[in-house]
Amino acid sequence: GIPTNIWWLWQDSFWPEGQVSCIVLDAMFEAANFASVLNVVCVSVEVYVLICRPHIAKVWVNEIHAKMAVAAIWFVSIGSSIAVAFCIRQYWEADNRDRT
Repeated sequence: GIPTNIWWLWQDSFWPEGQVSCIVLDAMFEAANFASVLNVVCVSVEVYVLICRPHIAKVWVNEIHAKMAVAAIWFVSIGSSIAVAFCIRQYWEADNRDRT
């Protein structure tokens, strides 16, 4: 929450639990955010196809394709969060060099 985050900013180090937990938690947070946005996009595309392209919907809108879409969304989300985790690690290393 906000009060906890403000307390961390007042401390010497903004993340008291250490580098690994910071990277893992931020990567999980980003993966969930990416997955949430991509799920909304996927539902929007599905509604568009159902309304505007019903002839395509008969072929493509089924349970197997929905499961494949969800798996692809999580694959892309986790892959994107790994890139964010790499950036966070770079930030930690730069921050540690500045402190010494």
